[in-house]
Amino acid sequence: MFRKKKSSAPEGRRPTASQPSKNKAVFSYYQNRDTEFDASKSRDKPSFFGSIKARLRHVPTLIAVMLILVSILWAMTLSPKPVVSVVNEQNAANQAILRPVNDYQEAAQKLMQQSLLTRNKLTLDTGEIEQRLQEQFSEITSVAVVLPIISRTPVVYVQIAEPVLLLESGPSKYVIDEKGRALIDATQVGDLGALGLIPVKDSARLALQPGSQVLTGHDVRFMQTVRDQLALKGLKVTRMELPPRASEVLVFIEGKPYFVKFTTTGEALQQVGTYLALNKHLEGKKVTPKEYVDVRVDERAYYK
Repeated sequence: MFRKKKSSAPEGRRPTASQPSKNKAVFSYYQNRDTEFDASKSRDKPSFFGSIKARLRHVPTLIAVMLILVSILWAMTLSPKPVVSVVNEQNAANQAILRPVNDYQEAAQKLMQQSLLTRNKLTLDTGEIEQRLQEQFSEITSVAVVLPIISRTPVVYVQIAEPVLLLESGPSKYVIDEKGRALIDATQVGDLGALGLIPVKDSARLALQPGSQVLTGHDVRFMQTVRDQLALKGLKVTRMELPPRASEVLVFIEGKPYFVKFTTTGEALQQVGTYLALNKHLEGKKVTPKEYVDVRVDERAYYK
């Protein structure tokens, strides 16, 4: 019956919380994420000088690594001038050296300067060096090339045969070792007198050349024993001879006008003892053989 009046909000009334204000900015979820991401990027981005400082911090480490690598590579190289040590077959320092040590030194140095492969510990063939040195020097019985772990100087141990005889055969003179091998021509030895060799003349004209087997080791030891046993009694052997007859040795003694016949098929000590007994007996009777004394028969002695 009566028309209902429309209600209107009073003037000056504030909007409720459900009604957004026209003057206040509205932020969404994606807008907040983008803003935070941009802010973090601006904070984490290093400056130009900061980047340089970060790199400089690694320089000492890089230098240390490089120095270590260079040191390792340098330690793997070898000096071309090895140290040579000469010993005898008993591994003792050899006093009776046929050649100067410099000869072995120069030969080893030349072999180690052949190529870059011989200047490195990993690629050096020590077996080849050892073999070639033995082929070059007939008096060498063994060679050992030792490579150092830390230093760069290799050591070459050269084992040489023991010289015993100075064998003269025709125009040739060769040094013979204790095994009966021809080692070296006497003209290549600087001081033969210092070696204390037994002079032996060969009437059979044996073929002499470096490394050749001229006598047996038994023959050489026999002559050594005769020489040494006579020396113990004050009798000096001036020389020995090998006649064409096999196994016979003629021994010439200083001050005696005769020689003594020995045989290498018998015992050296027994034959020397027989001669010493005869010599004493003859001196007591003031009898001197004019040509020879023969002790080749066991416990018998003959003289002429």
